[in-house]
Amino acid sequence: MNSPSPTRGYYSILQYVPDLERNEGANVGVVLFCRERKFLKAQTATGNDRVRRFFSPDEDLDLDRINAYKAAFEERVALESEGSWTLDEFREFVNTRANLLLLTEPRPIKVTDPQAELAKLFESLVGGRKRRTGRSEAATRERELNDRFDVLLAERGLVQRVERNVQIVSALLDRTLMFPFAYRNGAP
Repeated sequence: MNSPSPTRGYYSILQYVPDLERNEGANVGVVLFCRERKFLKAQTATGNDRVRRFFSPDEDLDLDRINAYKAAFEERVALESEGSWTLDEFREFVNTRANLLLLTEPRPIKVTDPQAELAKLFESLVGGRKRRTGRSEAATRERELNDRFDVLLAERGLVQRVERNVQIVSALLDRTLMFPFAYRNGAP
């Protein structure tokens, strides 16, 4: 089986830059663009370890906001990947980022397998855990919230008063509604 021949690609590093005047940033992701393979994808870190290491906690780091920016950035790149870009359009995209996340000037790279190359770039330039995308991330969050909810109920002795996956038939709406939990306050 012949492997595809290398082609030219470009990558940019996504950096968290809290102060544009100082121009100091922590790498939080990477974007790979390979026109010939019709590949444009971003990978960002799930955590903010590098951000915390580079910037003092005294700088009022809003980690939830940073995570939201990273997730939104990945979604934006995923939407943009549906088009056919030129290098100039990719550069324009890089230069239009204007919030606390900035992209470096695109750098050339030889690419054989874009997905594998993106993973290598992420590991060498960002490190840390990759952000999961799609339903698996939502399912993981839901599982974590349910587990935490169960712990809180047990700590407060309320396990017997909470029912899970409760169905209620609504005559007004003419349908059955499903609720993840319901609290029994002593009524039968």
